[in-house]
Amino acid sequence: MSEAKSASLETNYFNFIDILRFLVISVSFLHHSHVIYFLYGHTFFFVLSGFILTFQANREFSKSKQFSWLKFTMRRILRIFPLYFLIIIFAYLILPFIAQQEITLAPIQYYLTFSSNYYPENHIFILMILWSVAVQEQFYLFISICYKFLYKYLNVIAFLMILASSAYKLFAMHYDISIYPHTLNHFSSFGIGILLANLYHQGKTLNYKLFIFQILFLLSIAFLFFASSIDFLYWEVIDNLIVSIFFAYILFFLCSMNHLFKENWIMKILQKMGQFSYGMYCLQGIVITFGTLILTKYIGFNSSSTLVGINFVVLIISAFLSYHFVEKPFLRLKKYFRT
Repeated sequence: MSEAKSASLETNYFNFIDILRFLVISVSFLHHSHVIYFLYGHTFFFVLSGFILTFQANREFSKSKQFSWLKFTMRRILRIFPLYFLIIIFAYLILPFIAQQEITLAPIQYYLTFSSNYYPENHIFILMILWSVAVQEQFYLFISICYKFLYKYLNVIAFLMILASSAYKLFAMHYDISIYPHTLNHFSSFGIGILLANLYHQGKTLNYKLFIFQILFLLSIAFLFFASSIDFLYWEVIDNLIVSIFFAYILFFLCSMNHLFKENWIMKILQKMGQFSYGMYCLQGIVITFGTLILTKYIGFNSSSTLVGINFVVLIISAFLSYHFVEKPFLRLKKYFRT
């Protein structure tokens, strides 16, 4: 076994992952607060999901020569369900009684079955923001079956996911069908994450000098910043794929620099903040909706920058409380479902 591959198998935790999670969630918050326009925050998380889950599956197969579908499913349930269903309870059972105006809710079965990304009508932002959680859950179900029965063909499956996603988007563009939140629209991102994990598992690393990475990183940021305004006929077909490759490149490089994120106290703070990223994502709809309402209507704030700043602080506090009092008790149970 090569030294690089041995190191990849010994890695239990990527120190930079939580840092990236926090940064991307912050960008997502700014986008939903109408401060910036950036549609690819979810793309990063889809690439990351494909990478992390496949990385863990590779480790499991390397150690035990098998994959436990039950343990995988239970770990996903313990991570996703508690906060998700708490928000569903709030939206459907509590919010209608405290709202001072009529609210629009989607049929609850869409959220109970994690298929809300296919509900075509607009409804309250508190719930609509959870569409990407539905996409994630559908991917978890699909990929867990692949891990269980088709593990040897993951690279082929990843390529087929990319092709299927591109074909689906080409079909939708031709017939002018809106598919932005649809799962197949984002399968290319998951597929790129799977390919990245397999490259890393094989001991492949990026050893380019840091200044080359910095240049490419800045070019990537500039490209992503202007991507939404690119006037190209087939951009809608390849956008997720191109952006996912950029994100994968950054992840691939950082994998070889994992050791550099251990000692810096700033990095440690950002890592800690990244632990709250799931709560920050799920709760931002509630915080933005009620925070803006309270601050403008009852307190009288008019400055948009002040509103965003206060909402962001409230979001971090809310996610902190959610992590420690809602999520963490269930996360502790995950140890019983690890191989």
